[in-house]
Amino acid sequence: PKSAERKLIDDYSAWLQQTSVRKLLMYAIPGFLTPMSTVSWVIDHLPNLTVVELGEGLHYLPETRAQEIAQTLSGWL
Repeated sequence: PKSAERKLIDDYSAWLQQTSVRKLLMYAIPGFLTPMSTVSWVIDHLPNLTVVELGEGLHYLPETRAQEIAQTLSGWL
């Protein structure tokens, strides 16, 4: 049987794939937590999604891409 955590993740993923709620994905190259395979998957599966490449970065983007994140969020909102 599924763990409670796995069920929560599966349910949330299903909801994200069905809802028309606006979504924003910011990612960096080469990325660490969000590899290109994940970026491709969300582009193919999540409706009403805005995707923004922030440039080069690895792990903690707010330290290295703070200005880009702020500009992206401001424009998206």
